[in-house]
Amino acid sequence: MTQTVFGIFCKEDREGLFFLVDGKKKRDLWPLVKKYVHPMTAVICTDTAGQYKKVDRLIPGVIHKTTNHSKGEFVAKDDKSNTINPLENENKHFKRSLISRVSKKSLASYMALHYYRRARLDPIGRSNYGAQVWQFIQDVIQVYPGCLRPGLQLLQIDKITPEDMDIEHLMPNPYENYDSDVSELSDSEDDEWKDDQNDIDWEDSVGEKPAKKRKR
Repeated sequence: MTQTVFGIFCKEDREGLFFLVDGKKKRDLWPLVKKYVHPMTAVICTDTAGQYKKVDRLIPGVIHKTTNHSKGEFVAKDDKSNTINPLENENKHFKRSLISRVSKKSLASYMALHYYRRARLDPIGRSNYGAQVWQFIQDVIQVYPGCLRPGLQLLQIDKITPEDMDIEHLMPNPYENYDSDVSELSDSEDDEWKDDQNDIDWEDSVGEKPAKKRKR
């Protein structure tokens, strides 16, 4: 089983949001960026995956910086703030926390447990077990305050579409540029950006090319 986890992480306050998503395309990721990235954000850092190309269109005035992981660049030489290492570090800890062969049905629960520990318990200090237990008990009380008392409810986040965020016009048209080289339409996060026939909105095609007529 392969499951894509998309993360949005703020380096200043070290808080993040992580989502189980259906895929890696702009249609899967951009609505989340539009909804959850603060509109006053000054800089967005990503790798050079094609699905992040022109992501600065979502937030007026934002600067989009990239690092090319396929060339071994994880921190820009001329700009040490240009890196996604803090987010990659969170991903590393999350993967290590997973028990092998976790079912897709249970993955959300493991994910919630991991980030609860990271956000609520780890800042207290791993050596201070008493304080961690006390914090856990207080959080349990918030969820289960007692008979006939309303507690915290699990928030169900519905899937967000480009139409919901009014960014459908920014989505690539998979049926344009049929004669483009398919190798340039990769969805790999390690691929460099390549404009496809001068189409600045290129993305991996989900449509089939029309059959070419044979020459007689």
